[in-house]
Amino acid sequence: MPPPGLLVWVAESGAGGPAAPRLPLAFESFLYLRPAHLALQAAAGPVLSLYLEDPVAGRTVAQPALHAFGR
Repeated sequence: MPPPGLLVWVAESGAGGPAAPRLPLAFESFLYLRPAHLALQAAAGPVLSLYLEDPVAGRTVAQPALHAFGR
């Protein structure tokens, strides 16, 4: 469960690759977590993008990395 006031947004990849954050980032994302870089990687199934959002500040405050294997 996220801290009070924060929201978790989870989006599945689509035809254009992984989902970008809905809100501007409050940090500089690691290269390997950027949607453009993730779109270059082969995936056996859907890729989930996770973002922790602060709606009051209007920013994405974290981007947890989740790696799932298999179905």
